[in-house]
Amino acid sequence: RNGYCFHIKLLVKQMPSLVEGIQYVGMIRPTQADYEYILTDMRGVIDCFSIGISSLLNLTCNLFKDSDINIQVLAPELIKVFSSFDKKRPLLEKFKEPGGQKLTFIVPKDFVLHTQAENKKNTKEFQKGGAKGKNIMSTAVMKNSRTPVYRNFNKMLNKNNGVPTRTISPRKLTASIEYKEYDARATVKCEINDLAYGIYKDFDPLKIRVFRVSGVSMKNYNGTQFESSEEEGMGGSHSSYGDRYGGPQAFLQMAPAPQLPQQV
Repeated sequence: RNGYCFHIKLLVKQMPSLVEGIQYVGMIRPTQADYEYILTDMRGVIDCFSIGISSLLNLTCNLFKDSDINIQVLAPELIKVFSSFDKKRPLLEKFKEPGGQKLTFIVPKDFVLHTQAENKKNTKEFQKGGAKGKNIMSTAVMKNSRTPVYRNFNKMLNKNNGVPTRTISPRKLTASIEYKEYDARATVKCEINDLAYGIYKDFDPLKIRVFRVSGVSMKNYNGTQFESSEEEGMGGSHSSYGDRYGGPQAFLQMAPAPQLPQQV
């Protein structure tokens, strides 16, 4: 209900019926996971994340509902993963290996305030004028207070389908004052998996990118050890979708046998 994704186990049973024919019923049960998750689209735009990520970065999923924020904003090291110009293209494959790679998340200074100011719904309310018109000025002030490289980074990613240009690099971005005087910072271990759901003949599947994070429970992480196990995989379980994809109910389907997705 709060927009967080969570680990589940899914049991699918066949239910023959003389009236409706063969149907399938899915039963969902939340389970405890050794990992935390961030779900994005293939461009890297964040859809939702698990509650452990919220505690780690002091962010809520509601902040991302109406804002297309790319995960590269919170993890500049991923610029090399998403960049089509990077010669070290195998870096993505390293993140896909079991256990993944070390990754540092950085929440820039005043990130929440800036995101709320640029929220689409709030912008529409501000444009109505009246007493709320003062917020337009405060929004403009906050925009001008940010360094250009940080202010334009997320817009550039959204314009280029998540692919950073040659003019930007992790070092250049993190050199800005917003990343030096960050609100939160954590180094964890991250594994990236690309998944596709709903494969039909005439329809494109829903593709998502899953960032599986371990070491979240250690807020003062020093880079030497992890509490999370590297042995448990996704297996027969799946992270639920965020609000945009219908929440956990997205896995509860009743359909005729010929139309059942192969993943289920």
